[in-house]
Amino acid sequence: MKQLILVLVLAFGINALFAQLQAQINAGLDFPGNQEWSAIDGSDDFDSYIGFSPSIEILRPVGTDVLIGGGFEFQLSRSIDAGDRNSTYAFIPIYLSAKFGFPRNGAIRPELLGNVGFNIFMADNYTYQFDTKGGMYFAFGAGIHHTKGLTVDFMYRTSKGVLDCGSYYGSSTVIDVTQTNLTLRLGYRF
Repeated sequence: MKQLILVLVLAFGINALFAQLQAQINAGLDFPGNQEWSAIDGSDDFDSYIGFSPSIEILRPVGTDVLIGGGFEFQLSRSIDAGDRNSTYAFIPIYLSAKFGFPRNGAIRPELLGNVGFNIFMADNYTYQFDTKGGMYFAFGAGIHHTKGLTVDFMYRTSKGVLDCGSYYGSSTVIDVTQTNLTLRLGYRF
């Protein structure tokens, strides 16, 4: 929570220093999705539960219809349905963002969105011990921006990470984790 507050304070400070920059704060609802664990000896699919993801983006206009910038998102800890394994996980993507706007229809402007970057992966499993490593992050979708600053985005999101069990069990078991889900974000751009 302290990290999120620090990021918000830094984002507001940067926005004040550079008037041409825009900040966007989002609250995301992550719908239940799928988490795939792939290893050399096979793979497993698990259902992931609903989650929440606050985020902030700093954007710069490029022309009249394009915004580019970067963002930070904290996908709050959530669980997967893994039977007897009591597993929780969280991803923290740090990404580049692009928004492509269409001509306004009154106060509403449709946008196409894309994010690509790297994420930090954290996991907790009370049955097994392992080290975690981050991986690629990407998302794409569409949204609308209202002239009063309100935004609504609907995105398909993929986060990747690695579970390394070798340091605890003396084996070279590495599990590639891929989390996919749909996200509805409500935001405010200023």
